Amino acid sequence: MKKIISKHTLVLIGLLTLIILSNYEAQAQSEFVVIANADVPLESIDKNMLKRVYNGFTTQWKNSTKIKPCYIQIKNDAFWKYIGTTNANFQKFWTKRVFSGNGVSPVEHKSSEDLIKYVNEIPGAIGILSTEDQKLIGANSKVLTLAN
Repeated sequence: MKKIISKHTLVLIGLLTLIILSNYEAQAQSEFVVIANADVPLESIDKNMLKRVYNGFTTQWKNSTKIKPCYIQIKNDAFWKYIGTTNANFQKFWTKRVFSGNGVSPVEHKSSEDLIKYVNEIPGAIGILSTEDQKLIGANSKVLTLAN
């Protein structure tokens, strides 16, 4: 005997799925912040732009400043999950691009302090930082809001 699922049940399942996914994304976002040099002409950045910046497909800000992305390994890989990859896949992607002459990979820093110093000093720099370290950013940096 076949059971028929009502339209109401399907709508409810769809809504619950959306709620679960939006909560997951909000939790991932709360584990990291995006910081930028004060000269970067943005106050917010969306997921697609962040992917394009970190994959090297967007290389200049709208004020023509060259984008200088950097990162450190984020606890629980929240940033990588947010942009839909893993640190290992990101490294493989950039190894291929660099050796084929198709770009310069984002700078990896060993500590939050090094990343913040880089973002403070380098025009066009953008970095990924754990939320607990955002209190360390300097006067020449800003936190970008994550837009959906």
